[in-house]
Amino acid sequence: NLLWTWGKPKIRWEDLNVWQRVNHFQEAKQLSRKDCLKKNIARYRNIPGKIGEAFDILPMTFTLPGDYVQFCTEFAKRYDTCPERNYWIMKP
Repeated sequence: NLLWTWGKPKIRWEDLNVWQRVNHFQEAKQLSRKDCLKKNIARYRNIPGKIGEAFDILPMTFTLPGDYVQFCTEFAKRYDTCPERNYWIMKP
């Protein structure tokens, strides 16, 4: 009774029983994928004023390999400042 898909569900609605439901949000990956979430929050953070300030909720985040040079620059800067506290979280 559970249908899990990454895209739009390919089902025949008339074949569903009365008690069965399908929960699907278009473009749900914009919230559920880390790289898309980072991109969308960064876009809102660039809005001037209180709206942009409300989205200042993420720590410094890099999407590799695209942000590799920026990551290396920030890593080196923090290493020069305080090498024993230069910790980073890497997620697949």
